[in-house]
Amino acid sequence: MKIKFLLILLLLTQLALASSKDIKISIEPIDIVEPDSTFTLKINIENPTTSPIEDIKIKVEEDTPFIIENNEIKISELEPNETKTTYFNIEVEDTEANTYDLEIKYKENNDNYETETIPITIKSKSSDIILSKINTIPEITEQGKKTILELTIVNNGKTNTKNIKAKLDLTFVPFAPITSTEKSILSLNTKEEETITFEIKSLANTESGTYKIPLSITFEDEGGEIKEKQELVSITIGSTPIIDISAETEKPVIIDQPSIFTIKLTNSGLENIKLATLTLKESNNYKIISTNKIYIGEIDSDDYQTAEFTIIPITKTPVNILFTFKDSNNKDFNIEQELDIPIYNLNEAKSLGLISNNTNTIIIVAFIIIIIIALIIYKKRKKKND
Repeated sequence: MKIKFLLILLLLTQLALASSKDIKISIEPIDIVEPDSTFTLKINIENPTTSPIEDIKIKVEEDTPFIIENNEIKISELEPNETKTTYFNIEVEDTEANTYDLEIKYKENNDNYETETIPITIKSKSSDIILSKINTIPEITEQGKKTILELTIVNNGKTNTKNIKAKLDLTFVPFAPITSTEKSILSLNTKEEETITFEIKSLANTESGTYKIPLSITFEDEGGEIKEKQELVSITIGSTPIIDISAETEKPVIIDQPSIFTIKLTNSGLENIKLATLTLKESNNYKIISTNKIYIGEIDSDDYQTAEFTIIPITKTPVNILFTFKDSNNKDFNIEQELDIPIYNLNEAKSLGLISNNTNTIIIVAFIIIIIIALIIYKKRKKKND
């Protein structure tokens, strides 16, 4: 009788242990999860038995890098062959790419928790290489001269990259390579950057302006996928304008008399200029009786324009001018300059023979008139005598 009691007790104990495993859970697979994101964990709880199961608890353990606001769900009762689905919203910290274990615990009634562990792969799905900085030396390149291009490339994604290659395409731009048009970077970790350098030369006959050079960047992400990006690198071609300014006069410029002089503007550089304006600045040394500002417009390379002003000089001092214009790249230029003009007083001009002496002229004219009158009178008297 004692043996029978022990066998019954053992059987009841085994049934009690089995009851803690009556429920069946299934977890839907989780795809790759990105850092600093949120995903939903879906768990199905099934009662495969023929009896109701009560007081079911499903718990997801919160551990780095996972953050779970409500990490436990309770089901009061699960009928035979019934299945219920629970959802957990799980936040992922901004962490390194890796595979992390997520623990799921469940129990029924007052049994001990059973544990299931699932691996969660955290990896950025997007790798991104960007061209973050372009530096040209010099800032503006003269025709036929060398340019150094410094390009800074940054891994702006959340995964490491490798085998980065940057290539310039000079096919349709007026530049020739001095060094290789392709540069390589072995690898770039997240947020890491590296600067590569190209040397190119503009063609001698290149027109001033800004040119865009295509740049292709290829790289390999952590999954071995080859990706490509297209960028544009801008280079400005131009040279410093060279403007020669001089003053010319056809007639002597005399103090206290209206006098005309001409300013000649010669573009002796390689750069065309535009929107040019010439201003004769006010001064106590002369009075301006013409307009003091003349719009010139464009002056091409190896060409010139002129402007004419009328003044009344007061003293023998240079005139002051302001010449403003833009180059082909819309850079503003201002040239202030003093121009020497030969200025004479009246006596100097007469003594140098620059102007005629009015007194002598009157005497000569009067003498000629007297001679003419005398001849007329002589002829009339001669006729009467005849």
